[in-house]
Amino acid sequence: MTSPQFQLVAYLDPTALIPIIFGEEPVGSVTQERLDNFPILMSSNFLETELRVAFERADEDFDPRWLSGIEWVLPNRDLGAEMARLQDFASLSPARMWHLANAMYLASRLSLTSRRAGLAFITLDEQQETAANELGFFIP
Repeated sequence: MTSPQFQLVAYLDPTALIPIIFGEEPVGSVTQERLDNFPILMSSNFLETELRVAFERADEDFDPRWLSGIEWVLPNRDLGAEMARLQDFASLSPARMWHLANAMYLASRLSLTSRRAGLAFITLDEQQETAANELGFFIP
């Protein structure tokens, strides 16, 4: 599904980036096409931690160039309110919750209130995608 032109910013979860990095086909190519629709990709800097672990598991040297072009969401407050909202309807792992809470924070900072003018959330994790959809994020 191609993202509408008014969608400019996407929050990127590591599950979407890892298949691209490691050439997992066809999912890597399909996911890259999804990412190409967004001029601005953002994520929590926890993404770097998760990528470093993925490289280590693959017995590969981490290449920081994979982080170029990704802007960081660096909250200036705790994300307790966002996490509490998530816990109202979903039981998520800490990493899933952290990424969704950061995306919620980003959306509030960008004053994105509707799906039409909202932030896209790109993940390959079904549970996380379900929660993101419930929160009103655009799922490309």
